[in-house]
Amino acid sequence: MEIPALITIVEWSTIAVTFIMMGSGIPLCVNMLKKKTTDNVPYLMFLILSFVSLLSLQYALLIKNNTLTFINVTASLVWGFYVCVYNFVSKNKSKPLLQLLVLAGLYSSHYYYLTIVPPADVVPTLGSYLLFWVTVLSLLPALDFITIFKEKSTRCCDLPMLLGGTLNGGVWYLYGILMNDINIYFPAIPGLLVSALKFGLMIVYGPPSKTVSTKASASQQATTYKKKKTDLQNNNFNERSSPSKLRKTK
Repeated sequence: MEIPALITIVEWSTIAVTFIMMGSGIPLCVNMLKKKTTDNVPYLMFLILSFVSLLSLQYALLIKNNTLTFINVTASLVWGFYVCVYNFVSKNKSKPLLQLLVLAGLYSSHYYYLTIVPPADVVPTLGSYLLFWVTVLSLLPALDFITIFKEKSTRCCDLPMLLGGTLNGGVWYLYGILMNDINIYFPAIPGLLVSALKFGLMIVYGPPSKTVSTKASASQQATTYKKKKTDLQNNNFNERSSPSKLRKTK
């Protein structure tokens, strides 16, 4: 297969997987709206993904790449929607709203700096922004390791997001290698390493669904045992205090 044809295939695969990655947040949003809880939802990741999508959209517009423009318009809307759902469901709205304002201020400062640099440096500077922030985004899931080692479980890991992120990082890495562009393939490396470690920990502690069900089963068994114990104690008390028993005793 010729290299241009291979690049085209990988490019379209990258687009498809990126859209799948966007859709991997749908189960989290459905769970948030259904259960009215934000537990184990990677809100900070949603924020940074929105931020990176806006920077990427700006970059795509500058280089006049219609495909990248379409992808990042969609990504900005999708990740922005997830952020809005989180803020809507969250009981304590001050913290997530403050984080949103901080990120908005950060984007504004980036945008302002691009207006004062020489025109010839705008695209390289924006490329440096993306290299830095996508690398940060790739390393962000590593924060879950603190919870995993503390709880000795992978309950905090969202399997659809992990699978989507791993597949997304893999195709972007391959595409970057084919394009010989370090700004594309380098940020994918730490993300793939973090994903590999998480899958390894799932072998040690079990997958998230199994961990949750085991805990739920143990909790249910403990509740059943306590109920049976309470019922037995009540029956013994009733037998001792029954009038017929008292008469027989007399």
